[in-house]
Amino acid sequence: MAEWYYGQKGEQQGPVDFQTIFRAVEAGQLGERDIVWKDGMPDWKPIRDVPELQAALTSRAVASRAQAATPNVVGEHRTSAVAPAAQALAYQNPRGDSGLAVSHIAIEMLRQTKPWVRFVSVMLFVNCGLIVIAALAVMLAGVAGGSVGGGRGMAMGAGLGLFVALFYALMGLIPLFMGIYLGRYASHIKALLDSSQVVYLEKALEAQKAFWRLVGIVLLVTVCIYGVILLILLLGLLASLA
Repeated sequence: MAEWYYGQKGEQQGPVDFQTIFRAVEAGQLGERDIVWKDGMPDWKPIRDVPELQAALTSRAVASRAQAATPNVVGEHRTSAVAPAAQALAYQNPRGDSGLAVSHIAIEMLRQTKPWVRFVSVMLFVNCGLIVIAALAVMLAGVAGGSVGGGRGMAMGAGLGLFVALFYALMGLIPLFMGIYLGRYASHIKALLDSSQVVYLEKALEAQKAFWRLVGIVLLVTVCIYGVILLILLLGLLASLA
């Protein structure tokens, strides 16, 4: 018979048999958002996502509706037979993995975030490739345009094309590194969901920090460039007025 583990009051409990878990859910001692695990499950799951416990949730819902029709009142305060669900659990897989102190709702949000992070990462790599192709096209166009004017014109056109191509190539490094950091973020989220080890949460946050640091640097440099351009234009305007 499979042994079950569950989260209760912020701590891992178990092992217990299935009937114990079923009765606890049916009695409201475990809420639908509380998480459980047994051998054969890839990771901890909320009770509402465990098919074997759906009947217990249904039975409790029926009992709750019946109780709502005839509430139990002590003095002026209404009491409830359903215990509040745990908001955060400090749990680890019974197989001996390191612990992870985080709510299962946070884990679920990370699970839903992962595919979008991966998608943005892939699109950044595509953007990088398009920039490189554009750089090569500009370089070839410069060489072709310079060849029309003969020796010196060809050299100038090739030099200009090479300069623009190098500039585009440097610009292509920005989405490249952004895609790398987001790819690492998505990979660490996957490892976290598979193992419930806190080290992967730390690595995911580290990759996210690197991504936003790069975004901040790029925005700062962009603002500085625009500031210099505006300053040059302003000085030119003042010089023309003088």
